[in-house]
Amino acid sequence: MHNRTFSTFVVLGMLAVVTIISRAHNREVNHHGPAHPNEPYTAVKIAENIYAYLGKDGGSNSGFIVAPEGVIVIDAQNDAELAAKELAAIRKITNAPIKFLIDTHHHGDHTGGNPVYEKEGVTIISHRECRAAMVERQMKGLPTLTFDDAVQLYVGGREVHLYHYGWGHTKGDAVIAIPDADIAFAGDVLFSRKFPYVADGNFAGWISSLGRLKTLNAKKIVPGHGPVSTSEEVDELLAFFQETMSAVVSLKSKGKSAEESKKRVDFAKYIEAGWGGGFFDSLPPMIIEWLYKAE
Repeated sequence: MHNRTFSTFVVLGMLAVVTIISRAHNREVNHHGPAHPNEPYTAVKIAENIYAYLGKDGGSNSGFIVAPEGVIVIDAQNDAELAAKELAAIRKITNAPIKFLIDTHHHGDHTGGNPVYEKEGVTIISHRECRAAMVERQMKGLPTLTFDDAVQLYVGGREVHLYHYGWGHTKGDAVIAIPDADIAFAGDVLFSRKFPYVADGNFAGWISSLGRLKTLNAKKIVPGHGPVSTSEEVDELLAFFQETMSAVVSLKSKGKSAEESKKRVDFAKYIEAGWGGGFFDSLPPMIIEWLYKAE
């Protein structure tokens, strides 16, 4: 009897560990969803028939382009509930069918709502590396159409350009440009006045991607997180990366470890400027670790 009881406790303990690991994995998939639970989202008109769907406190931004023939949605939000709220916001503006959903990258806070669109028979588009990452992670709502370097969509006489600039925030980043409106949706290539999530990023590639984003000469840029921006915010993120890398290089040359560097690099001016808040408060140590390995 004692042995059976002991075995039961062992099995229950193993199940608890599996549950904890599973939950940790889910947190990883949705690692930078809304910065604050239940934060409000608002559909903001940024050009004729073009809307940004913005989280008030740095939650994952998305957006949509309206035409009589159909709607192009850019990113599906964190989960089915948020995706349904965005769909409701779209339906207040138009009853046109949803024609395409574009995933800017694989992270769960931008693709978690994909199954909602999949059930509606919407064509989901992404870079091929985005789809590959989703397949590897056994995520739902997989893209059914992928591209390599660039592709153009035509809806209602409007051209929508999708670009892949290489491995930046992730290996499968897509930047969306609407040339006639001077609008770009940057996904998480751009965090606007928020600490960037860097775990899947490539430092040199991200710097290059930000430089190429500027060449679009967009008057308004919708970032993955933060307010609608311009090239000024692109320059701010570039300066942040370069300044922080410089500090890491200096500390590393003095023999300081990554852990020591985390304590010495000063992020105070960014925190005072509102780059933190919610999930974003946890990112500076990760950024130091990432740059320490990249240098």
